[in-house]
Amino acid sequence: MEVFWNEYWQTLFGDLISPQKRVSLAYLVSAFIIAILCLTLFSKLSIKNALRHVFQAKVWLSATAFADYKTLVINAFVLKLISPFLLAKMLVAIWLFEQWHWLMPDKPEPNIWPTWLVVLCFTIFQFVLDDFCRFYLHRLMHKWQFLWAFHQVHHSATELNPFTVFRTHPVESVLFSLRSTLSQGFSIALFFYLFPNQVDIYMVLGVNVVIFAFNLLGANLRHSNVMLCYPHWLEKVLISPAQHQIHHSVAREHWDKNFGVVLACWDKWFKSLHHSDPTQTLKFGLGSDAGKNHNSLLALYLLPFLQSARFLCIEPCQLVVKKTEGGIRKA
Repeated sequence: MEVFWNEYWQTLFGDLISPQKRVSLAYLVSAFIIAILCLTLFSKLSIKNALRHVFQAKVWLSATAFADYKTLVINAFVLKLISPFLLAKMLVAIWLFEQWHWLMPDKPEPNIWPTWLVVLCFTIFQFVLDDFCRFYLHRLMHKWQFLWAFHQVHHSATELNPFTVFRTHPVESVLFSLRSTLSQGFSIALFFYLFPNQVDIYMVLGVNVVIFAFNLLGANLRHSNVMLCYPHWLEKVLISPAQHQIHHSVAREHWDKNFGVVLACWDKWFKSLHHSDPTQTLKFGLGSDAGKNHNSLLALYLLPFLQSARFLCIEPCQLVVKKTEGGIRKA
């Protein structure tokens, strides 16, 4: 038991140190610097007022913020308990690798590609496949009633701060963990089958170089009160922090927009891309249902099970999330 608790605390506080985690102090500091530059250069605020804006009490010390912190602590405990039972990406990779050798016993001809090119292709392929899988699962979390019941926990936040990324139901966390396992396992198996003895990945501090750049260049502003917009041409390529804030907006025209994490092409192809507007003021949460207490442990952890079960058992034909007047996306 002592080992479990030691590992739990290491996991919990390791998020603030590990460059593999978005809320690593290095990424938080870089996001803070970008936020101050954005507010002083584009919003024309003084440094003093920019600091006041970033550190508003309602963003960091409100009930919705403390709900973010609660889910961070509780989810770390829950996921630590169930992690031994979760699928490992290397198991997926080994199984797929063996299946391909069984189905296609004639191995590909010895590769003539230079190793650096194989590594570059693997780095990009793994990132692109993983980014698409994140986009598509996120889209399903909005489209299917029984999944929205869990995902609305994340959207119930009425103020955004970098730790809102942890405001997720454990069921959603498990689904996204499985997504990562399957997509990365597939990438590893494919490249080891095609390019044996040449597979590697370009990394910075143990992180895919693309993800490292994404985290370092303001990923934490996606959940913040700083609206960092990109030029429209760039927002057709990369999802800006402001575009993700639009995704959290209660406004009807923003529902089911900007599901992407890094690349915007997925949203463009699925017709869910919405550009940001720096003059726009956004309101976050679940709309007209805001009077309910979405910050209680009951709302965060137990009610999603009941709502999801209702749609699976009682109303199975109502698979798609219904949109209602009054500004709430109901589960």
